[in-house]
Amino acid sequence: MRTSFLSVGIASFTIVASVQAAPLDVESFYDGLGKYTYVFKAGDDLVWSFKPNNGLITMRLPAVVSLITPDGWLGILGANDTVTWRAAVSEQLIGSDGVTFGAVSSQTDSASYGLYDSNDQLVDPALPAGAVAAGAMPGGIQTRVLGFTSFAYVGPALMMIPEPSSLTLGGAALGAMVLIRRSRKSLP
Repeated sequence: MRTSFLSVGIASFTIVASVQAAPLDVESFYDGLGKYTYVFKAGDDLVWSFKPNNGLITMRLPAVVSLITPDGWLGILGANDTVTWRAAVSEQLIGSDGVTFGAVSSQTDSASYGLYDSNDQLVDPALPAGAVAAGAMPGGIQTRVLGFTSFAYVGPALMMIPEPSSLTLGGAALGAMVLIRRSRKSLP
């Protein structure tokens, strides 16, 4: 998990190092039938603040047919299987009480997103980590800071389109030759 906090003042920018080990926990649940749910919880001394048009949660979720969106939030289906949740009208908070989001997908196979190897490289770029960018109020700091974190999760597997094999291509060519041969025999 990568976490950064940036305090924005009138004339200064301050990077606050590590506020705590796990400022945002994301639990993934999958029912095996296409329903994926995610519970977001902040650490004990942290509150994530999402205001309309200022803060988001984003994930890649292929083949989504519907979103599970809590009251006060807006779920958006975007390009390239991207799903984004934002505060709809008023400020929404994620603290130590969990907030649940989710999606129903036509894809019932699941995959792990946001996995990194020992060199801190994404294992599969097609399966990126989810991301949260919002205001945050870490314990001991009285002002809001800009927070960003990425997280791993379980989501729908990518739908693979099989590449033509030599057997498929050979069968198509053989079928075309039989069709041509038959049409030649039926000519007077």
